Amino acid sequence: MGTVKKFRTYLLIFLATFLFVELFTNIVMKEKFTDITNYEINVTSPKVSVTESKASYSSGYIKGNITNDTGEHIKDKYLQFDFYDKDGIYVGTESQEIKYFNVSEKISFDINYKYKNVNRIEIGFVDEIIKPKSNVPSIFNINIQDEELKLALPIALGLGLCLILP
Repeated sequence: MGTVKKFRTYLLIFLATFLFVELFTNIVMKEKFTDITNYEINVTSPKVSVTESKASYSSGYIKGNITNDTGEHIKDKYLQFDFYDKDGIYVGTESQEIKYFNVSEKISFDINYKYKNVNRIEIGFVDEIIKPKSNVPSIFNINIQDEELKLALPIALGLGLCLILP
């Protein structure tokens, strides 16, 4: 009977510590979004317009509309977003597939991304996804993103348990 109570106590301590660390991490890491006005639309037709573009340290989103003003039906294309940091270093690409795009049709897009320090966005309309070459050697162009959090959480839990348990 004593072992079950001990196990239950340790389980409750573990859960309380986990919830505390999770809550504290969310409070400390709360994203503060700022406007990004440094975007370049590299296509004139179909017409692409950005209505909202926000970024935080590790993520962001961009919203807007595309209007087919080409006079032709567009099929199997991609709206591509290339993201760059303040030094002009390529950090990643996101895209939205446009399967069927009728003449004079207007569709909206909403792209979420998880790249750090995004400062500039290039928007294009392409037949296939093309990733630009980075101007930094690939060994240094590692995109960690949330890997730091994935590593930090178990370490914090382990340290918390070491401090609480005798």
